[in-house]
Amino acid sequence: MVPMKTTERKSMSFRDVIKYWSNHPLRWAHHPTCAHFKNHWIVLRNQKICRGCLFFYPSLAVGFLIGLLQASVIQNLLMQAERRTYVAFSLITILFLLGILSIAIPKRTRMAMLIKDVLRLFQGLTVSIMMLVAFLFEDLLLTVVLLAALIFFARSTMFFRKKSHRQICKSCPQFSLRDSLDCDGLKTLKQYRLHWNALLSKKT
Repeated sequence: MVPMKTTERKSMSFRDVIKYWSNHPLRWAHHPTCAHFKNHWIVLRNQKICRGCLFFYPSLAVGFLIGLLQASVIQNLLMQAERRTYVAFSLITILFLLGILSIAIPKRTRMAMLIKDVLRLFQGLTVSIMMLVAFLFEDLLLTVVLLAALIFFARSTMFFRKKSHRQICKSCPQFSLRDSLDCDGLKTLKQYRLHWNALLSKKT
């Protein structure tokens, strides 16, 4: 008997992802990749990567990992409810102060950009500590307050970021092409979506 052929859905291997990333230097920054936003990304191996994300997410991961490894120490230090409340509101205050400073400092000089990079590092660490404090203790009110603060911080940051990006784009003669992703700064996003969809379709 001849075995029946079955069609299997092949998933992308890690090698496929790396190969695609190497051959298509398209989109590792959520900012427009034109000269108007040159201070918003860093070029690594011909890839334009969001400067803020490059510093925020690694520090978030490192802080979260260290916190998990030292979870018992954190629980012992914050055993008292009053101390947990004090630490929680201190973290919220620090996070919003870092966010305000990050928004207020314009990316005009190299020193300003370095300061914003450091702020992003501390933002990632602060968020990781807030998440750990929120989930390591069976304190519903504390968890709700910390998560609400994180959500509000994320939404407000996205609002001011979009507003800032739009102001920069308004000075560009291709501003009318922005929403359709056909301007020089966003057309790579369109190419990225087309290439990625085509690559996924070949694997099905």
